[in-house]
Amino acid sequence: MKITLFSLVWDNAAGTDCRLFGSESEWFDYFSEIITADIVGVETSEAMGIRTALHEHDISRAYELWQTNFKCELDTYNWDKLTIAVGTGGEVLGIVSGEPPERWQASH
Repeated sequence: MKITLFSLVWDNAAGTDCRLFGSESEWFDYFSEIITADIVGVETSEAMGIRTALHEHDISRAYELWQTNFKCELDTYNWDKLTIAVGTGGEVLGIVSGEPPERWQASH
């Protein structure tokens, strides 16, 4: 059986971590909350552009605007899609496509 996971890896003032999501919509909602937390109450054209991009599910455009105008330049965020093969007992048999987050590689 193949399972597709969506990853978000970050390094910011709070630390370095990664999170795996079982669906793209879960990943999108989580990442959108991170981005919108920085623009709460901000009504500039840049903030409105971010909200519009998120409403249109254009995470690349929203991230670019956020990175340019609001995100701390020392913070990094990376995301990817990972397809893994899973055995009947739930064990990971291998990676079909994508690159697992480094922290995930160390623990699995």
